[in-house]
Amino acid sequence: MKKLGKGIIYSFVAILVLATGVSLGKVFAKDNASKELLVAREDKVNDSVEKEQELYVNAKEVLSRQNDVSTPFGEVNVAVIDSGFDPNHQDLKNQVARSYDCALKSKPNECIQVEDEGMHSKSDQKHGTHVAGIVASSRFGVARDANLYLFAAGDNGQKDTIKTKGTISAYKQILELMDSGIKIDVVNMSYGKERMSPIEKHLLKRIYDKGAILVAAAGNPCSYQNIEGKCVKQGEGAEYAMNPHRDTIIFPAKLEYVISVGAVDRQKHKAIWSLKQSASGRELDIVAPGTDIMSTLPDNKYGRLSGTSMAAPFVTGVLANYKKEHPTYSNKEIVGMLYESAKSVGEPKKDKDYGYGIAWNFPYEHFYINEEIKLNGKYKIYDFADADRSSYKEMLLDGTYKAVKAKDIDNETNKCKYVYLVKGDKEIGWIQNATQY
Repeated sequence: MKKLGKGIIYSFVAILVLATGVSLGKVFAKDNASKELLVAREDKVNDSVEKEQELYVNAKEVLSRQNDVSTPFGEVNVAVIDSGFDPNHQDLKNQVARSYDCALKSKPNECIQVEDEGMHSKSDQKHGTHVAGIVASSRFGVARDANLYLFAAGDNGQKDTIKTKGTISAYKQILELMDSGIKIDVVNMSYGKERMSPIEKHLLKRIYDKGAILVAAAGNPCSYQNIEGKCVKQGEGAEYAMNPHRDTIIFPAKLEYVISVGAVDRQKHKAIWSLKQSASGRELDIVAPGTDIMSTLPDNKYGRLSGTSMAAPFVTGVLANYKKEHPTYSNKEIVGMLYESAKSVGEPKKDKDYGYGIAWNFPYEHFYINEEIKLNGKYKIYDFADADRSSYKEMLLDGTYKAVKAKDIDNETNKCKYVYLVKGDKEIGWIQNATQY
């Protein structure tokens, strides 16, 4: 079993797929901290990602904003602790209330508020930017009116990794904010490790006791592993075995006061990727979409990531929406709403693969809409294929959407600027760039 360094926490992202031309409680469970857990190895990013391919922005908005777009800050504050962030992303900058760097070597054991882009450390920003975008970005966020408090705790020497010192500093900074009168409603933690120190548990419990709901990724264990403990395909090599730890939830998701989130795929089944899968276990509380999720990437780019890291911020966003809609409800009531509204896909009661079911406070189709639109009317939808928008690429057409309105039609080219979609009796919103046929 390979460890890349003492005190490193590995974020749970399984796959990154470039999307060229795509648009933009366990409250009652018992902590079982004494069990030994398999160390979470670092997840490797596909080679294609290393080329930093530009992801061109399509000029279409599939869904209308679920919140009031005129107000950048709402009534709910969400803390996101991750490897690093690009708080200046065009879809995040109006949602970011404060950004902290808790990984600067020049300032060990403390978080420094970031005033400009140049103050950020060199920790990897891809994972955290994507996670933050799922929570509250203006284009893809579940809770688009939430204030984001970002805490970069990445390890400068490793991709998508988080140092324990960084997370401890982040926990302390969150407590300082709460002590100063800033209410932190939900904390998202898309990372985990085999054990947590007493000080980490103590700090998280204090944050919980002060009124924050804690959410964490359950983990992405290997489906099969060889004798060295590396992830392999079934039957690959002379010696392999089903991973005995794949039914194990990792810390902090394992803690009794943290909501543990697993991932489902587009068919709403437990997510299984090429070598890994969403963790299962009795501590799993709920699941959410976690396969090929579109969100923000650094430098105003966009792309798809897979993993329980992507599922956790969905649940965080759902909870933020509940907090905004019901400001007088207790956290126990808010978490109860989350579980009661979950769509059951496993056993009638809590299930080791799905918890209480799929979190369901948002339109599920939204997160895969780019590849699932079909118009039963007279319009096809096109994506821009080139950076200068000189040519178009036809989208995959599949689903049950219907175009009911069109406007700004160019009679010479038969292109219209806007088409309005509905699904059944549900209005979806205006999308752009449709061609008559």
